[in-house]
Amino acid sequence: MVIYLLESLSFEEMGSFAKTIRAWLALSRPPFHIVGVLPFILGSVLAWWLGGSFRWEILA
Repeated sequence: MVIYLLESLSFEEMGSFAKTIRAWLALSRPPFHIVGVLPFILGSVLAWWLGGSFRWEILA
């Protein structure tokens, strides 16, 4: 569906679409989310390494 939408856009609309995507990415502040998720991932890997197993049902 997304590919169909992208193929149907004109060159001018594509530029506007790219600007919109860039704005959404800038507003979402990816580094902020990485800092929030990194300790969770690190703790999960550490638990797996020390415990020898990883339970996905706890993660979900």
